[in-house]
Amino acid sequence: MIALAAAALVAAACSRPVFPHCAKDEECGPGSTCQDTNCILLGEGKCRLPEACKQPENATATCVEQACGFTCNAGYHAAEQACGADTSECCGPECTNCGPAIRRMS
Repeated sequence: MIALAAAALVAAACSRPVFPHCAKDEECGPGSTCQDTNCILLGEGKCRLPEACKQPENATATCVEQACGFTCNAGYHAAEQACGADTSECCGPECTNCGPAIRRMS
């Protein structure tokens, strides 16, 4: 009896993971897609919906063609994998000199 229970534990540990069955992508999580009636994880940095993606501070996650990305919030610009605060010397996506006329509404 003990040998049978041990064999069942070994078999369970070595088997492939069971994925939820699906008929369409919406039945899977935001980082998964429905393929051959099974939910398949897309992997790190891949997505079906933005909720599967990580974003830096002061940004909103995006998901375009199953690739995670981000858009900086108003008042911030992309700086490599972060969003830096706009200043008079650096603002917007090209980090151009915006001059001293920048004002922020509170």
